Amino acid sequence: MHAGYYAEGFLYLQYAIDTTLTRSILNETEELSAYENYEISLRRFPYPPYIEDKFVFALQGALPLLIMVSFIYPVLNITRCIVLEKERRLKVRQRLFEMRLKAVCRCILLLTN
Repeated sequence: MHAGYYAEGFLYLQYAIDTTLTRSILNETEELSAYENYEISLRRFPYPPYIEDKFVFALQGALPLLIMVSFIYPVLNITRCIVLEKERRLKVRQRLFEMRLKAVCRCILLLTN
């Protein structure tokens, strides 16, 4: 699979930029006739070969499932705890116990003063 430099018109653009820059630099330092002495060659931009990594391919399908499964246990556990608390009316009992504890503490404070 090659990049379509020629078909996309990139080579023409690259050649035009190279020519313009080279001529502007040579106008400042040398005569324009020296431009023919320079050889400009255009090549593809070097890039490393594509490596197909099967681990990344497998991870793309497994990672969303793994994330969903990792959230199932905490959600089920929290739901179970909330339902159990509502069944046993622990919140009501805790409030009653807290009120009794406060009353006991007040009595102790009144007796010691």
